[in-house]
Amino acid sequence: MQMPKKTTAITPHLTVRDVAAAAAFYEKAFGFTRKFMLPGAGGRIMHAEMGHDNCTVMIGPESLERGMRSPITAGGTPVSLFVYVADVDQLHARALAAGARELMPPSEQFFGARTSVLLDPDGHQWMFAQHKKEVGVEAMTEAIRGRHV
Repeated sequence: MQMPKKTTAITPHLTVRDVAAAAAFYEKAFGFTRKFMLPGAGGRIMHAEMGHDNCTVMIGPESLERGMRSPITAGGTPVSLFVYVADVDQLHARALAAGARELMPPSEQFFGARTSVLLDPDGHQWMFAQHKKEVGVEAMTEAIRGRHV
């Protein structure tokens, strides 16, 4: 399989209302780094790539004529991005201070991680996880049964 060297086989592409503002938020709130930003007509940023660890998240602007809508414009999204981080509590606090909305505070999970869920200003849902311990499938199955989900 041929792919550009800077990407992985699956790379999230998020549609936002303002690419420059979203990139600035992801830097400040989540600690992502800017890989590059591609300006378009009138200086408006038409594409950006943000890095986290060895992964890339692409960001592009809304284009109603092409069917590209941010979750805010579309009325929400069923997609959640799951990201491992070194310190979920620290990231959660930083993201709230930067303007993220809390959907779930940091808490221990049955699958061996401490997680939190945040909503960014464009309506994308992010679950951040800090790996704490390995948990086998049998133990996770028992934990799920005990939760009556």
